[in-house]
Amino acid sequence: LTQRELVARLRPALEDQAPGDGRLWIVIGGEDKGGILVRTGAAYESKPLPFRLTTGSRVEELEVQGNRLHYRRIRGDGPDFGWVNVLLNEKALLEPEEDEGGRG
Repeated sequence: LTQRELVARLRPALEDQAPGDGRLWIVIGGEDKGGILVRTGAAYESKPLPFRLTTGSRVEELEVQGNRLHYRRIRGDGPDFGWVNVLLNEKALLEPEEDEGGRG
């Protein structure tokens, strides 16, 4: 599915948050698992959070360390803040939001 289709299908229970100045990303992976795993820190050994970030969610980039993205949730369900993999086994879990004449 395209980013637009994933975002359109999303029916989040949590309220949207206003984006800041960071780059926006869309969660495109984890559809078969209910979303992607979120951890408390940048280290792979850091504690996983009990809830996943749902596929189609929009997040704002706070920091990137290698393959790890520190995010703030803008739209979708899952933790408000956390660290996620951008790639897993060479497959993208998130990608930068496509520009639709505005930001991106």
